[in-house]
Amino acid sequence: CQFVYNDAKFVNERAQSDILLLSRGITRLNKRASKDVAVLGLGFLKLDARARKDTRKIDNSVKEQAAHLTNFARILKERAHSDLKKAADQHWSDGALEADLRRADMVVRRRAMEDAFMALKFVRDIHDMMATKLQYQFITLEKNGKILKLFPREVSTDQIAAIEDAYLNMASALSEADGIDYTNPEELELLVAALIDLDAMDGKKSVSLIVECSSSPDVNTRCIAA
Repeated sequence: CQFVYNDAKFVNERAQSDILLLSRGITRLNKRASKDVAVLGLGFLKLDARARKDTRKIDNSVKEQAAHLTNFARILKERAHSDLKKAADQHWSDGALEADLRRADMVVRRRAMEDAFMALKFVRDIHDMMATKLQYQFITLEKNGKILKLFPREVSTDQIAAIEDAYLNMASALSEADGIDYTNPEELELLVAALIDLDAMDGKKSVSLIVECSSSPDVNTRCIAA
């Protein structure tokens, strides 16, 4: 029994020694692991601080470049505006802008005059056809190889008179609205150019139209050919 007791005591002491050594080893490993974690944490903090610093640098650089580009664009805009203003002032001082406006106004008025004259011609042609119908009792028109009978119904003198009234009213309105200064050479040049263009379009009949207006019993109508 004494030997067994001694062996058990020896085993117990050895086990306690091993447990103590194991505990010390675990403690050292825990301390080392804690130290490694602390080192890693510090490294991450340094990386984060460096990343933030780099981000701020990049952000500041981008802002500076954007401010530089904005300032450059503003300078270009101001310079372009100044150059445009100088060009406009020079254009105006040379009288070119006024000439351009006057030329554009004359073109518009010339087109309106041509349209009005063509409308008068259309009314006059209808009047002539109705007069022919009244005189010869028929009037035909060939279209695409077919003979078309115009004004299939009877034409009365009242209808012709109504067309004549419409013709004279249109001519009077044209004379009142043309706004032409017949004492101004440029205005007369505009009128002559419009008549020449109309002659080229309707077979040299526009001048005869003006002659008819000038011989009208209506005073306002006669102003067209003044």
